Amino acid sequence: MKKIICLVLLAALAIASLTACADKSGSDTPKWESGYTYNPYYNRFKPDAPEGKSISVSGLSFYFLESEIRDKDEIKLVASEKSLNVLYMPVEVEFPSESSVIFKDSSGFFNTEELFGERDGNVLTVKNTNERGTYTYDIRIEIHGKDLIYVIHNAHHYDEPCTYATLTFVSEEKLAEAAE
Repeated sequence: MKKIICLVLLAALAIASLTACADKSGSDTPKWESGYTYNPYYNRFKPDAPEGKSISVSGLSFYFLESEIRDKDEIKLVASEKSLNVLYMPVEVEFPSESSVIFKDSSGFFNTEELFGERDGNVLTVKNTNERGTYTYDIRIEIHGKDLIYVIHNAHHYDEPCTYATLTFVSEEKLAEAAE
């Protein structure tokens, strides 16, 4: 009988310790059916941000090339992509310093003041709030070179959990090459 009680207590202790060690960053963090926690910045359809030496972008500007929007099941949202491609066409990303960014838009759609953030290697993360002040979101900027960056955020799909836009911006030279 003592062995059974000990086994029950041991099982209860094991369950309690597993629960205590669970990720407390958000119990409602979306998970794929496979059980992996959804990571909005992981996208197997683009390269990971380069590691190692930080790429200097101070004083550089980048121009919109294309968007990619996928939901948590990696399904492309083609209609949303087409809409964002039109909206972002006149958007330019400028880096006044290594840890700040300005989004400029000749159409007035997506202009920001200088946004200061945290730079970790080749990733700059800044916060932005919509014009009405009702929604604040992170913008992750992955610096892949002096001619390529990815801007990742969920501002357009904030009410659709796990749906993020991956926007590609390139140097003026790369934009001209892509147009040819």
